[in-house]
Order: sequence, then C-alpha cells, then structure tokens
Amino acid sequence: MSNAITLFLALCPDETFRQSLWKMLAGLREKVPDRVRWIPPRNYHVTMKFIGAITEDDLPEVVEKVKNAVSKLAQPDVLLQHALLFPNAEKPRVIASMVQPNRALQVLYDVIEDALDLDGIKPNKHPFLPHLSVARVRNFNCPQFEPYELALPEITIPTLTLLQSISTGHGVTYKPLTEMDLLKP
Repeated sequence: MSNAITLFLALCPDETFRQSLWKMLAGLREKVPDRVRWIPPRNYHVTMKFIGAITEDDLPEVVEKVKNAVSKLAQPDVLLQHALLFPNAEKPRVIASMVQPNRALQVLYDVIEDALDLDGIKPNKHPFLPHLSVARVRNFNCPQFEPYELALPEITIPTLTLLQSISTGHGVTYKPLTEMDLLKP
C-alpha cells in the first residue's frame, strides 16, 4: 500500500493527568524487572479503535465518517482502577491501567465500530476492555505481579483524537492528526 499510514482513535488525557499517573507509577517501576519498557507519559491514551494502515488518500473519508458518527456523543469519563498485566498474566503484552467501564465509553466504542465497519475497516474481534498502557513487556514472566492500585480522580475527556503511529529506532511516536469534539454531559 503506497503512502500508507497507521492510524488509531484514542482518548488522550491532559498533561496534568499524564504526569500525575507517571508519578503514581513510581512504586511499580521500582518493583518490575528491567524487561519492561515504560511508555513515556506523552504517549498515554485510551485506544478506542485501532484502524491500521490506510492510504493518505483515504484519510479524509475516514475522518469525515468518524466526525459525523461521534458529533452528538457525550464526553466520556475516565477513571483508572489499577495497573495489571494485559491482556492476561500468562502472555502479557503490556502493563495497563484498566479504565472503569461506563456507558459513554461503550457507546463511543460501538458508534466508532459501526461507522468504520461501513468503510471496510475490520471490526475488533475481542470485547472492548478500556485501558491505558503504561509499559510494554516481552518474554515477561512475573508470577508475583499483583494489580497495582491507582488513586487518581476521574476525568472527563472532551475530544476523540485521530493519531498516526510512527515507528522510530527508539520506539513509537504518536502524531495527532485531528481532534473531534464530543458533547459536554
């Protein structure tokens, strides 16, 4: 696919929240082995839909479909519960802060799935489990890992952001392409 870009839709917390979470994870960073690559706070987000690779020519149509679909949806609240191995403890890919599910998050997810399914983008195969990844893991076996409790206030995120995922020699960078306003509750 020429001129392909890798995209996903996410809820991006503000800088104050991201820095508070980073500080709160200090104790966990001390406990976890070196085989973990901690995600920098600037990359914290709750993925709503991984779109994958599309051509730059298809970008305006994807943006328009999502904007139209979410324009009348409420801003979701995000409350982090605890950090744990995700998607499971046997073969984790990340350490994630799990987000307390709520109706606004589920509706947003469902509407995005429906809007993009019409555009030929594959629907997710797994149930929606909202989370915010804080570390990437490889060959990680830490049977004594226990959920790490978090005590951050609930926040409301006013926009849905379309991000481009760019691989670099030092990891991944996320470039915001557009923000879509959500309605105040």
